[in-house]
Amino acid sequence: MAYGEFMIGSWAWGPAYGSVTVKYQSAADNLQVKADGIDGARQTFRGRDLTHISVTISWRVDKASDGSPGPIDAYAIDMITAIGPAGAKAGKPWAWTEASQGVHNVNNVTVDKAETSYPPGTGMGTATLALTSWTKPAVRPAVTATPTTPNPWSPPGAAEPASPPTGFVQTPVKVEP
Repeated sequence: MAYGEFMIGSWAWGPAYGSVTVKYQSAADNLQVKADGIDGARQTFRGRDLTHISVTISWRVDKASDGSPGPIDAYAIDMITAIGPAGAKAGKPWAWTEASQGVHNVNNVTVDKAETSYPPGTGMGTATLALTSWTKPAVRPAVTATPTTPNPWSPPGAAEPASPPTGFVQTPVKVEP
């Protein structure tokens, strides 16, 4: 995919629709340890932090002959409505394709914010989307440990046999026919 183009889900944006600016911000998640007088300061890499992506698209607000939105304006509105945080798939991950995605290791994104504006007198529409990288969570086992020495099963709260109270004298049972 060339610079100035992107694809989110099945929605593609390129020069045929308008301009686009894509900015990435990726970072590492480091644990920083301060110097303690014996050892110097250091940091330990714990993994990658989320990548934040800012996408700004601009398009010409075209009108159809009957005054309704033209094909470019309608496409931009439909795309933002479908992928935006107020759409039917809000919070769901979307496949992401863009020229710089490999540098930041981003394959899927969620759309966190969408801002639109139509500055008066410009005949242009603008939308800014805030995206965050998304990775499918690792599958974890349901059982994390097995007992090393299994104990025999007994029902919970099993009762002990009753013992007579202290000072109780046993008397023989009398049975009369």
